[in-house]
Amino acid sequence: MHGKAGEASLALAATTMEKIRRKLEAYPPDRIYKLDETGLLYRCLPSRSYEPRRHRRHARGTRAMRHMDRVTLVLCSNATGTHKLPVAMIGEPVSLLCFRGEGNECSLPYFNQKKAWMDKCVYVRWWNTVFLPAVRDRHGGAKCALIMDNSSTHDTELSADDVEILFLPPNVTAIYQPMDAGVIAALKRRYQRHLLAVLVRWFPLPSRLQPHPPPPDPPHASSATPPTPHRLTPRRPPPPPAPCGFRAGNDVL
Repeated sequence: MHGKAGEASLALAATTMEKIRRKLEAYPPDRIYKLDETGLLYRCLPSRSYEPRRHRRHARGTRAMRHMDRVTLVLCSNATGTHKLPVAMIGEPVSLLCFRGEGNECSLPYFNQKKAWMDKCVYVRWWNTVFLPAVRDRHGGAKCALIMDNSSTHDTELSADDVEILFLPPNVTAIYQPMDAGVIAALKRRYQRHLLAVLVRWFPLPSRLQPHPPPPDPPHASSATPPTPHRLTPRRPPPPPAPCGFRAGNDVL
């Protein structure tokens, strides 16, 4: 284990997780929700590719591999995966330029924050506008459980009568956070594939891969007379030179 998982105290975390599991026994799996955030470098291209060994000296990268433009994604779904809340996006500008104009609104819930991170203000807005309406509309007021990490960006005083919040122990989210068990990685892989597909569609095709023009249509089969071939008309020879230096033609010699 490395990173956050290497810093975790597994013995203490196991005791705390056992208490959380006992509380979760009172809820069916479709009413157990998990929440997590992740950063997305939405303009960064993959830094690896497959090239034959003989072409590796000619393969070149691009500056787009080092783009650091980032947004934060907020992911939440139930344990069975049957109810996936809309992925919320947190960015720096109040209104993204690409989503301005009538009929061009962002299809995802969008929140702005000066550093594009989750904070308590954004968390309260997400709680009131995304999570509670979706859960209450789905379960009709039945009590649900929400699992999240004990980050300082989450408002611990925020609660609801029909939602029980369970905080994970410190430094164990890399081990016990359900979203870190492949959900976030799968989402980012799908985004990268879609981004590369969009870029490839704009690349010009090499001449050997460009489609050839279709052959001309054959003559109509029901035509009674075949088309007349083009006949070459012989050129008239130039008139002979006039005597005494006068020009031949319409001139009188």
